[in-house]
Amino acid sequence: MHNIFYLKRYVVFGWSVFKRGVEKGDKFSSTIPQECTPDDVKLDTLWVKGEITAELDGVSVDRTRVAGYFSADSGSYPKGTVVFECIEDSDWWCHPRYQDNQIERIVSAIRIKAGETKVFPAGTLGIIFDGSEAAIDGKPVTEPTTFEAPSSVTVTATTDTYGFTFSRRK
Repeated sequence: MHNIFYLKRYVVFGWSVFKRGVEKGDKFSSTIPQECTPDDVKLDTLWVKGEITAELDGVSVDRTRVAGYFSADSGSYPKGTVVFECIEDSDWWCHPRYQDNQIERIVSAIRIKAGETKVFPAGTLGIIFDGSEAAIDGKPVTEPTTFEAPSSVTVTATTDTYGFTFSRRK
């Protein structure tokens, strides 16, 4: 087992956001010293590609990471060592609240199904991640693209599309 990730940092509305990923066949582990909730972890993560399975202390657990899985929706994490196995090349984006000394969650997941359109109201701060085939107000997304809605913003998804909205600037 090895811990090989690729990692790229972005600054979005003043906050640190990271794109991470692993290749098919890679395994990595995390030790959870005590039962905790997603709020305790202070790391908000949205998977955008691939599949990663999990075992807790050698037993398969229902923590499979696939595109659209958002850590805030996952419920509590039990104490123990979790070993993750990458079934397909996988990417995810995260906002490490602990790094910015941020206690409360300031990101929410954007999840738009292929062929659907979502209108974001005035004042929305967001980012559409790369790998998504989408358009923001008719302009194609080819790389991580931020938007700020002065009145409203329309995102049209050609493929399943993912991103974050932010409750405020840093």
